[in-house]
Amino acid sequence: DGFRTTEWTTELAYQSAYECLEFQISCDFRYLVAPTRFREGMPSDYIESQTTLFVDPFINAYIDLGKPKPLLLQIILTDQMLKDKSYITEVLNWVTGIQMIEGVYLIYQHTRTHKQVEDIEFLLSVNHFIKSIKESGMVVVIGYMNTESIPLMCAEPDIITIGTYEDNIYFVNVTD
Repeated sequence: DGFRTTEWTTELAYQSAYECLEFQISCDFRYLVAPTRFREGMPSDYIESQTTLFVDPFINAYIDLGKPKPLLLQIILTDQMLKDKSYITEVLNWVTGIQMIEGVYLIYQHTRTHKQVEDIEFLLSVNHFIKSIKESGMVVVIGYMNTESIPLMCAEPDIITIGTYEDNIYFVNVTD
């Protein structure tokens, strides 16, 4: 029947995390991914809510499943988050300090009027975020990319998912 976010209890979060990870394990994916929720703007409780609703339940399920493969944390960042240095520093400190997480699956939201990203400040902010995560020794997968993937390759992510705006998505392992 589905559910409402307000009804997302600790027990339901853990059960969902466990089943989500079991599914990923059964598909023999290279990495397991703990998904998170998109939040508009720059919410003051971003880290706390993501930790409570997603990170903790997934890490607990991951431990209970015996840590079979590396675990990545999906991070969905807005352009406002990425451009605000103090905010993104807090996010970086949080992500790199989470035990059991081997890396991030980065997705960004950028409000624009054109199909292509034309905001160089935004692209530099994404690039800085990727480089910072990589410098901490973590894996970086960038999701849902278009032609902006080319300048972001300068940050040396491990994997980029590439596709055109309305077409299929293809996975490119940039380290091979």
